[in-house]
Amino acid sequence: MGAASADHDTDHEYDFRIDDETGDEGFVDPESSIELKVEIENYLDAEHEFELFVTNSGELDDYGLNMWWSSDGQDELTSQSTSLPSIDVSKNSVQAGITITIQATENAVYGSYGVNLKCRDKDNSDPEGTKQTLELTVNVNEKPAVSLNIAESGSTEGSIDIDGETTYQV
Repeated sequence: MGAASADHDTDHEYDFRIDDETGDEGFVDPESSIELKVEIENYLDAEHEFELFVTNSGELDDYGLNMWWSSDGQDELTSQSTSLPSIDVSKNSVQAGITITIQATENAVYGSYGVNLKCRDKDNSDPEGTKQTLELTVNVNEKPAVSLNIAESGSTEGSIDIDGETTYQV
C-alpha cells in the first residue's frame, strides 16, 4: 500500500480506479485468460472496509467469458467469486493490485465486451450512496474456424466449398 494523494476530489472519501500498470483494456484468445487490475485510494484518516462486485458477469457468461476476483491486492484468492466482501484500506493510503481474471472459454464469441465493476464503502452509513463504478474492456480475439493442412505427398491444387457459398483455391 502506498501513501494517498493530496490531489483528490473533495466530494469523495475514496477513489476506485484503474491500476495504471494494466490499463482498462485487455485482449484474450479463446481458451486463455488475462488479468486486469484496479485500486482503491482511501482519503480518510481512518481505515475503511470496501466491497467489490462484477455486476454483469451473468450476461458475459452467455458470450463465453468467465471472470472472478483473483487477488485482493494482498493475497491470491482461490474462490473464483464475482464479489469481494471485504478489502481493508488503511487511512490515507492506496490498496493496489486488486486483480480480476477474465477467461475466454473455447466457445467465446469474438468481439469487445464491457466488464462492469462496483465498489462500495461498507463503513459508510449509506454504502450504496457512496458507490463508484468502473468499466473494463475485454476483447476476444477471433479464432480461425477453418484450417487446412496439405500432406507432403498430396496435390497443392484444389478448392474447398463451405456451405455452398465460399470457395478457397489452394
